[in-house]
Amino acid sequence: MRAILLPSLVVMLSACDGSIVNTQIPTPDDTGDAEGAPNIYVEITNVEFGSVGLGSTGSASINIQNNGVSTLTVEDISADNSVFTATAGAGLQVAPGLTTSVGLKFLPTTYGEYTGTLTILTDDPDEPEVTLTLSGSVITDSDADGYDSTDAGGEDCDDNDDSVYPGAADEWYDGTDSNCDGVDDFDQDGDGYQTDVYNADPLNGGGDCQDNNPNIYPGAPDEWYDGVDSDCDGSEDNDFDGDGFDSAANGTGNDCDDMDADIHPDADEKFNRVDDDCDGEIDGTVPGWNSDLTYYGANASDEAGYALTMGDLDGDGFDELIVGSAGQDYGRGAVTIYTSSSLDSDGSDVEDGENYFRGSGSEDSLGTELSWLENFSDGGVHLAVGAPGANSNYGAVYVIPGADLMSNGDTGDAVVTVTGSGYYHVGRTLTHHIDLDGDGLNDLMGSTTSSSSSSSAQPYQWLLYGDAYGEYAITEVDAIFYVSDGSGDEMMRSYAEAGDVDGDGRDDFVFCDPMPDIDEQNDGALWVLWGRGGQYNTGGAADSLSDHADLIASGNQFERFGTLCTVGDDIDGDGDHEIWVFNPGTAILTVIAGGPHLRDGEIDLEADAVASYEFSTTDP
Repeated sequence: MRAILLPSLVVMLSACDGSIVNTQIPTPDDTGDAEGAPNIYVEITNVEFGSVGLGSTGSASINIQNNGVSTLTVEDISADNSVFTATAGAGLQVAPGLTTSVGLKFLPTTYGEYTGTLTILTDDPDEPEVTLTLSGSVITDSDADGYDSTDAGGEDCDDNDDSVYPGAADEWYDGTDSNCDGVDDFDQDGDGYQTDVYNADPLNGGGDCQDNNPNIYPGAPDEWYDGVDSDCDGSEDNDFDGDGFDSAANGTGNDCDDMDADIHPDADEKFNRVDDDCDGEIDGTVPGWNSDLTYYGANASDEAGYALTMGDLDGDGFDELIVGSAGQDYGRGAVTIYTSSSLDSDGSDVEDGENYFRGSGSEDSLGTELSWLENFSDGGVHLAVGAPGANSNYGAVYVIPGADLMSNGDTGDAVVTVTGSGYYHVGRTLTHHIDLDGDGLNDLMGSTTSSSSSSSAQPYQWLLYGDAYGEYAITEVDAIFYVSDGSGDEMMRSYAEAGDVDGDGRDDFVFCDPMPDIDEQNDGALWVLWGRGGQYNTGGAADSLSDHADLIASGNQFERFGTLCTVGDDIDGDGDHEIWVFNPGTAILTVIAGGPHLRDGEIDLEADAVASYEFSTTDP
């Protein structure tokens, strides 16, 4: 029987802040039973680490005492919970009568309460296994502000800052959610867009130009002219069309049409019935170079644009622009057809069109006149082209199908040809869109003269109905009329658009001449050749125009009334077209009311005028 005086066993446990958790252990009285063997003694059975911060380490230690007479060997020290570890393990030896300290660690990875068991295995034959209970927890309010961390189930969104907690004072735009309300610190008005001072990109949730108003943000509905940039696009609120000029209607600027960016005080005036430059005058001063597109003659003296017309030659729904260049190639003349695609070639010359063809003779002056016919001859769209210089100034007119022209066709594809014979300058003037007999086909009228000399020429009017086909000398057309009483060359320049001016449902041919002597010398005249069910036919000889057409009005001596005339829209609402005629002697443009009364002979211009416009050569 052994009698050994044993020192006391002390287990020191300390938390991460250094405070002692377990203190004095009573003096052990375990002396072991196996004679000559080691004897382990660890009195403490429960190690408490207390509370530690998440990510911090709690520390403790235990003393292993050997009360035996031989060396004690520790075979293993391990815990069944990975948050607890020991600093020593297998191979630790304790001499007889001595004590060895072993450190313990508590390393929690998430919030919660932790427990575990520490097992010590030794070569003590009487007590080879000693177990201790381990426990610890994680601090849920690390910053001690009275609120647990959100990770721990609390409401503190930053548990490392004691100034951040629910209900704390929160300053906007400092990047810190001090009151933990989850509101974007850079979106004060809560409209979903951060202030543009911090984030200027609307695609990334920024661009709010006024962050204290939830109705103002990128893409918000923006009411024009209210002085508020509600959608934050930076545009001028009084400049709807973005042309740099504020609206005159809103009282903040001088843009007379804030719906159209092409209309403003600095715009170029164009001939388009619009006050482009906002000077109060519609088409007041219109330089030719202000056009949207410009095309040039290919050579000097081409006279590009001598004649112009438009029509849908290929049936694609878009009109072609057709240009006559009467002087091309020193008088040969040419015609150019521009399609909607070739119209984009601004600055090109007339030879760059979709189709370009010239006169066959060196002095044809092809393209002096052009007439687009919607339905003629064998049916369908046609183009009539005048060449008054052809055949030694006898002239010619070619009626060419639109389909052929869109396939590089030329005068050789004409289905109708009218040539002069005994009469001159056929093709100098042509009518447009006229159907005198109401059969649905466009008829064709033109002028010719008795002489190749312009100064002494007697004008004639010829008529070919739309059912024509083949080649015609001028003496073979349906009708030809002459005008005496001093009519001159100007008559061939005064063809008007057709229209129903008497209200019978058929087109009427309105034309004028400033040179006739109706009542006095050069008083000028206005005539109408009435549309009718039957066709006019003069049997190859020329009839007096006065036998078929009515004189509507004339002027006074030397006034040259009828220098210009045309058929216009129904402006008085009675269903009839009106006649517009200009008198240079009085500088008055008169709009004559249409109606059956026009067939009664000369009218009173003042009584029958729907409107009249007087022009002055002096500034007002």
